[in-house]
Amino acid sequence: MSPGLEAGLSVGALLFAATVAGLGPGRLMRQALDGGWTRGDGWRLAGTAFAVGLAVWWGLTETAAGLDGATVAALAVCGVVLTAVLVLDVKALVVADLHVVGLLLLALVGPLASPWPLGLAGAVVGGGLLWAVRWAFRRARGVEGLGLGDVKLMAALGALAGPEGVLWIIVAGAVLGLAWGLIRSRVRDARQAVESDGPIVVPLAAAAALPALAVLLVGAPRP
Repeated sequence: MSPGLEAGLSVGALLFAATVAGLGPGRLMRQALDGGWTRGDGWRLAGTAFAVGLAVWWGLTETAAGLDGATVAALAVCGVVLTAVLVLDVKALVVADLHVVGLLLLALVGPLASPWPLGLAGAVVGGGLLWAVRWAFRRARGVEGLGLGDVKLMAALGALAGPEGVLWIIVAGAVLGLAWGLIRSRVRDARQAVESDGPIVVPLAAAAALPALAVLLVGAPRP
């Protein structure tokens, strides 16, 4: 395949992935935000996700990172999906099943697919660990500490990154989430709005998105 054709197919795949990732969760977002999400918001999300994916693709292509074209394209699509995950979680504290399924497909088919025992182990470690945290928090506090979307997302990331990779994602995501919570707390205290704002909620999926992309880039299979 000529380099020009390969580049065209890669950019086309990114456009398709960004359009689906941006417009697909529209109904979910309208429900989560009581109608405060428009088709224009979906297109803006698609544009942002495409820009991130294109940056990942271009960066890996230009730096000759030792990856073949298909792997570079798959990693760029991961960047698209994880950008959409980040934006939705920050805006509405939701994780779309569409994005989870997209990551699972990348884990099962294509250049990022791991041998099934490794992928299964990663899914069990990622999803199982967050499920255990969710169960323990609910038992101790009587409220949901983590949503099922976070659990499903981490299972999908575990299938992609493997058991060791998903542990790094969880740890880094927890650190970034803690930093987010501390910053929000300081800002809120400065505004003296503790009583009116209620408890601070940390978007775990958003906090894990950047570490997930970093782990996938570092651990991508090289010929």
